[in-house]
Amino acid sequence: MKRIALIVVGLALGGLATTAAHACSCLPATAEDMLRQGYPVANVLVTGIEVSNPELGTLALTADVLQSFTGDMPDEVAISTEGTTAACGVPVAVGEAVTVVLHPMPETEKESYAINLCTSMPVDDEAALPVLEQFADRRAAGEGVWIDVVAFQRLLATHPHPDELRGAFPEVLFVLPGEIATREFRYDQSRFFAQFDGSGLVYGGEFQ
Repeated sequence: MKRIALIVVGLALGGLATTAAHACSCLPATAEDMLRQGYPVANVLVTGIEVSNPELGTLALTADVLQSFTGDMPDEVAISTEGTTAACGVPVAVGEAVTVVLHPMPETEKESYAINLCTSMPVDDEAALPVLEQFADRRAAGEGVWIDVVAFQRLLATHPHPDELRGAFPEVLFVLPGEIATREFRYDQSRFFAQFDGSGLVYGGEFQ
């Protein structure tokens, strides 16, 4: 069982305040959504919690990685979340196991991640577990094309040019808007339908 350190560095989610006066307005995503978007997902056991910034309500947590569904995780990482559910913070307690979607922080913080209520908690429901386990089994068996999702998400966060993505992950077919591609559903990471921002750079998409 790997050791994982979760240290909150503060996560801004649409400018939401950290008080109960405002509700978390994001819509929960399913486990399938997160897997198609290529996010790392892991089940962790929280072993400690500290307040790192009382003014902002941020926390510092430690936890053990019980299972990673999307590939190997570093022994120690940093993870951010808000201190209240009003600001989409993930409510966890010492001794609690929780399945979380990990959002890698910038390249300069190689072991830093963020978690939030919109994308981290829904994967705990009973319907999500079989989806995650089947994904993990296919990946472990090497059935298809699989990539380093942490490296992929860190690069995607920079809004790269399509050529940069293709150079970093040559094993993946990147389908750009307007390009013709078959629409059969793929159960690996061999094809990514990219989404562009206004300047023609990639900001998101999904494996399919």
